[in-house]
Amino acid sequence: FNAIANKDRMHQDVLFLTELRPFRNYQNLESLDKVIQYLRMQIDPLGLNREEQTWEADGNMYTNLIYSYQPEKTKRLIMGAHYDVCGDQPGADDNGSAVAGLLETIRLVHENELALDYGIDFVFYCLEEPPFFGSELMGSYIHAKSVAHNKANIIGMICYEMIGYFSDE
Repeated sequence: FNAIANKDRMHQDVLFLTELRPFRNYQNLESLDKVIQYLRMQIDPLGLNREEQTWEADGNMYTNLIYSYQPEKTKRLIMGAHYDVCGDQPGADDNGSAVAGLLETIRLVHENELALDYGIDFVFYCLEEPPFFGSELMGSYIHAKSVAHNKANIIGMICYEMIGYFSDE
């Protein structure tokens, strides 16, 4: 298994996310849609099964993007990251770095053609920031509710959050 992440690809992913204007918060639907388009462009060519989970919040539609590796396996590991930001900021650490990390994980799993005894659902969540944080309108809540309803055999969840955090301290 070649687990060496391609830092140039990850840098390009973070650059794309942080240069989006207006910022990719819940109010800027066009920017959130550009993230979805970018993720599709990066992942669809790999041939993973794609599902889009949509819901309404405050009169707008939002999307979780789910890619499944080895979808035929009944046991599932969930790996996720949120692509929205809090307020008007580029969001490199929260959560562009995690989106880039999850994208790179998908690429590495695909490139190495891992044969696992479980499948992996890679989920890109929306609405994880205020004013929806802690509510039933969070993308992670919507997703968790759906897998519980389907009685999915979830063996675990790995949440990518602020993996590129920076501090001057």
